[in-house]
Amino acid sequence: MHSTLETEKPSINYKNIEQEKEFIQKQAGYVWNHLYDHNLINNIRFPEGLYYEDIAFAFPVFTVAKKCVISSEILYYYRRHFNSTTLQNMLKPNEHILDVYHSLLELKENCKKLGTYETYKKQIDEVLKFTSIYPMYTVNTWLSMSKEEKRKVIALLYQYAAKKYQYENILDIPLVKDKCQKSFIYRMRVKQTTKILPTIKEEPHGNELSIALELIRKNI
Repeated sequence: MHSTLETEKPSINYKNIEQEKEFIQKQAGYVWNHLYDHNLINNIRFPEGLYYEDIAFAFPVFTVAKKCVISSEILYYYRRHFNSTTLQNMLKPNEHILDVYHSLLELKENCKKLGTYETYKKQIDEVLKFTSIYPMYTVNTWLSMSKEEKRKVIALLYQYAAKKYQYENILDIPLVKDKCQKSFIYRMRVKQTTKILPTIKEEPHGNELSIALELIRKNI
């Protein structure tokens, strides 16, 4: 559901997900702006103890849904405040940013359990690539970490994600290019991150997330 002026007449759109598979990869992965038929949920659950757990739930549910109804009617107000988890995670070092990668693993595994991964492989793989860069540009916004320390963490995250999801240049990821065209703020975040990536010379470690976690904890 998308916000609209209260004076406007709400619009209703219908999506046949089976015929328009690309609809899945265009979703943000939030659950607060959706209503779900409980029959679709099956045994999908939010992973316990993780932040960004929406990712592991929302996309798999979309793969078992045959259709989606989109309404512009305002039915829910999303409030932002300074102490929100999302904002605080973007301002200061925190180890929860690495939960994104754990949630992505759960996302793919849930699709496999549902037997939908092969059907929506192209769309899910694009979501995995697109979401994998979120921790990188988030680390770049942390205020209390030195530039050099941030560069090291971003280098490790890039090495992990690029190998895991098979890409080299984050700007070659279709969903990243598309969002850069639509959002100035997102484009600036990605641009600042790509300035760091060409300087990365470290050899892959094989345990990049563990090393990144140690560096982050030193700055908390």
